[in-house]
Amino acid sequence: MKNEVNEVKKTVILSGAAGLGLNTLAYFFETTLKQKGYHLLSYKNYMSRIRGGFNFTTVTFSDEPVNMIEEKADVLIALDQNAYGILDHLKPDATILTYERFKQGHSNEMVIDSVLPQGAAIDKKSFPMMALGALFKIFGIDESSIDRVEMKKWGESTNQNNKNAVRIGYTNTTNKYTLESYKDERTMRLNGNQAVALGAMSAGLRFFSAYPMAPSTGIMMTLSKFEEKNKMIVEQVEDEIAGIIAALGASSNGVRSMTATSGGGFSLMVEGLGFAGVAELPIVIANVQRPGPATGLPTRTEQGDLEFISRASQGEFPRIILAPTTIEACFYESQRAFNLADKYQLPVVILTDQFLADSNATIPKVNPFKVGVQRHINTDIEGYKRYDFDKVLNGRKFPGLDDTLIMNDSHVHDEHGHMTEDIEATIKLKHRLMSKLDLMVDDLHEPTYIGDTDAKEVFIGWGSTVPALIDTVKSLNDQGKKVGALLFTDVFPVPQKTLIKMKAEEKTLINVEQNYNNQFGKLILAETGVKFDKSINKYDGRPLTAEYIIREYEVIHHDK
Repeated sequence: MKNEVNEVKKTVILSGAAGLGLNTLAYFFETTLKQKGYHLLSYKNYMSRIRGGFNFTTVTFSDEPVNMIEEKADVLIALDQNAYGILDHLKPDATILTYERFKQGHSNEMVIDSVLPQGAAIDKKSFPMMALGALFKIFGIDESSIDRVEMKKWGESTNQNNKNAVRIGYTNTTNKYTLESYKDERTMRLNGNQAVALGAMSAGLRFFSAYPMAPSTGIMMTLSKFEEKNKMIVEQVEDEIAGIIAALGASSNGVRSMTATSGGGFSLMVEGLGFAGVAELPIVIANVQRPGPATGLPTRTEQGDLEFISRASQGEFPRIILAPTTIEACFYESQRAFNLADKYQLPVVILTDQFLADSNATIPKVNPFKVGVQRHINTDIEGYKRYDFDKVLNGRKFPGLDDTLIMNDSHVHDEHGHMTEDIEATIKLKHRLMSKLDLMVDDLHEPTYIGDTDAKEVFIGWGSTVPALIDTVKSLNDQGKKVGALLFTDVFPVPQKTLIKMKAEEKTLINVEQNYNNQFGKLILAETGVKFDKSINKYDGRPLTAEYIIREYEVIHHDK
């Protein structure tokens, strides 16, 4: 096989049944790439089962930051025979690294266990480590990297056995590519759930309560590791109703509080959401989307909850929805969510999805002080009214801050929090709540524009569709096509200025979403009157890629 030097972007698929060690293989391979100075993005494509089935992880790495995984891979690791069912995911010259018992006679196969040391006993437990050695060899990674393949929890004997297995794979494989080493740019390897959790901790989170629901559970798992060190309470409760109500109880006492769930769990939280709205209790809710309805596809991805979350209520009250676009953005938007919740005294939803939650990426080392902590506490001694009808952003007091009596009630209430059915108080409370929508305009982030300054066509994307759109616009611009994209993080209330300006310039607007009903497109139409000219949708539970968008874009032009 031809040895290729300086290939700057490669994609590997690691495949096999659940329980075979795919996560361990991915961890060591990605860690080694990071140590060599490469940027990477990896995505877990896994079934909703603990063992068996067929899972695979796609790892795209480059000497430049990676926005999105590639659809086609250069190398396939086949830990079982099911891998041969995804050969359509491979580039024409891709290499299949497999085992003697699984090989199917393809010309591009390399057999990892073709030659074994005398007396060596090889079983499936050794397959992931042998595959790691094969990856090291095919990409020209120095054999000394094998010495770093160890974990303290394994013990000396297991560590040595695993290193021996790595060497077998290394010996039985032929080098195909040469990877240069680059300067370590002080990057971190995180997934989206970890980034949300770390962002929350840096924002001063002190109370977290939730019921585990895929794909949000990683947030609670990450926080629980730091519970004692950060002096937090991380509580697994009996259901999602308890999750939000416990967090609101902590919030009512001045503690920065949070819960996390997915669409089905959020359904149970809606009454608690209304309580947060009328009692004006700051709370951050991470909703990690998966395809529905009902149980749907628990381990797959979609953007199907936006319409529901933007309207979920009993009556009317404001909320803010932030949709981070990258794993790095998950950290900073998590910080920002707490500041907005405290300033406007309302629920803020961090809306991610399974793609962001479960993907690993190398990102620049985060700055915990970049956003800052803004509590908006009122320290006035006299004249404070918790629900002042004339001063909406009056800061917050809570029990124990001073001698002020604080009332939190789910009923309509007067300025001091006492339940009332008075007509004038009812009207004024509604005005107080809904006027926040106008006041928060200056705190909303307008979408970022990328692409040709004279673009005739502009894609619209939000949340996790953004990385694929960045690659799409670059590819089409390189082909001479005048396109651009508006990339949204703040999705409710909808920032309007840039969008209305684009429409006034008579640009063709193409909405791109991972749902069937164009939920963001409908929201924009309802809030701004701006209607999209075309739409590109994906709703099969798999991530959106630049290749997919470009194919659909070409269909749009073919149909004109």
